[in-house]
Amino acid sequence: MASPSTAASAHAKAARKPSRTIFTRADHSRYLMRGDGSIQELPRLDLTPPTFPVDTPQWTAAMAASTPSDPTRLRLVTWNMWFDPRAQEQRFDALIVDVLALNPDVVCLQEVTPQVLSAIEASALLQATYEHSPEPVCPYGCLILARRALRPKFANTPLPSKMGRSMVTCVVQGHMGTLPDVIIGTVHLESLNAPAMREAQLRACAAVFLPHANAVL
Repeated sequence: MASPSTAASAHAKAARKPSRTIFTRADHSRYLMRGDGSIQELPRLDLTPPTFPVDTPQWTAAMAASTPSDPTRLRLVTWNMWFDPRAQEQRFDALIVDVLALNPDVVCLQEVTPQVLSAIEASALLQATYEHSPEPVCPYGCLILARRALRPKFANTPLPSKMGRSMVTCVVQGHMGTLPDVIIGTVHLESLNAPAMREAQLRACAAVFLPHANAVL
């Protein structure tokens, strides 16, 4: 056991050691902050996983067995993908298999990461059928896939937010022009303990939908 004098000496040395803290920003850039307040930029944190496989045999089989599109209905799918990197490749693959099997006209996705967006853009199967909203998704965001035949028109509405939230919308022809146009929105409301902020965000979303006779959020 260390003597009281030895323990006190070790404590004094630890107290004199300058404090240093590493911070990681939302865009994965990092910096070191020292105890005196000085800052040193560090190399960006690379979280890019291996490229996701696309257009797999499972995707092709799901599309071949999918329910045909109904010209009298508008089929929608919405899904929170969860941005966490754990098993992201497997979760993405399973989700797309389900999407292709359902054969929706519009797909609304939340917590889409840049890696997921890159995989969607690399898929010949998805790109042949769907057009996607052009907004960036860094470090994660919302995305809409809409059937090209519906001539989608995308827009992005910034919301009152401390987390950079916005609503992505898409106006599509009511199926193949046989129904009135429909505006569809997807949003990831403010998380944490912020009920007042979420209420304000929903009011902002409602204002976007107000001029439209047919709207889905």
